[in-house]
Amino acid sequence: MVNIFKDEGYDQPGELIETRTLYAGSALGEVAILAECKRTATVTVKSKKVKLWTLDKRTFENIICYFVMEKRDFHLESLEEIPIF
Repeated sequence: MVNIFKDEGYDQPGELIETRTLYAGSALGEVAILAECKRTATVTVKSKKVKLWTLDKRTFENIICYFVMEKRDFHLESLEEIPIF
């Protein structure tokens, strides 16, 4: 289990407000990596069993492109099976 906190800092600088809890298979930070902006959250873990992976922008984009191409190929193959006339 992973907790995500946002630095509100309105009343007290550095005050962290819990925004969500992530479980196995969850992802975070995709908007920041695509928009090339700073992280907007602090991540803490509740268990030593948690494994967090990090990806640089290029690796992330390569993974996304791979799955987009797979999906496109699937749809093209499906369309080829439809008789036109």
